[in-house]
Amino acid sequence: MTDPGRNMSIPFSPTRPDSTLESTRTQALPEGQNELESSAGGGGAPGAGDMLAAEDGIGPDGEPLPREGSSIEQIRDILFGREMGAYEERFSLLERRFQVATEALRQEIKERLDSLDAHLREVADALGRRITHERDIRSESVEELVTSIRQHRDSLGKRIEEVETAANEGVGALRPRF
Repeated sequence: MTDPGRNMSIPFSPTRPDSTLESTRTQALPEGQNELESSAGGGGAPGAGDMLAAEDGIGPDGEPLPREGSSIEQIRDILFGREMGAYEERFSLLERRFQVATEALRQEIKERLDSLDAHLREVADALGRRITHERDIRSESVEELVTSIRQHRDSLGKRIEEVETAANEGVGALRPRF
């Protein structure tokens, strides 16, 4: 445990290893004066009140200090502001180029698909015409074959009748002799 008297007599000093910020907070203040009044110039250790006020979010001039997140953003803007702007420009340029290239590719693909579709339709129409032509040729050939078969059948039928007649005549001529 620390001695309260010692805390009162040693002001906070960042160069002294045995001093702490807590020791400046526990210093005796005149009656009726709080830490904020002390930091605003009402007494106490120089600089210590400023530290306390800064922790409360109020600067030495009584104005509110920026939040830690916004001060980090300010530091980031100071350190990387120009570079980040350049990166943002580059990214937006790349994005525009990407969009243009994508649109060009989309258009080229559409044109090629349309061309392929037209070519496939032409091929399909040509195949359809060829199939129709082949069917017509085959139909004519079948009709010719049917006609030829009928003619051969009729011819064969007549020939069979002639052979039968000749055979019957030959058999009739042979019968009376026996």
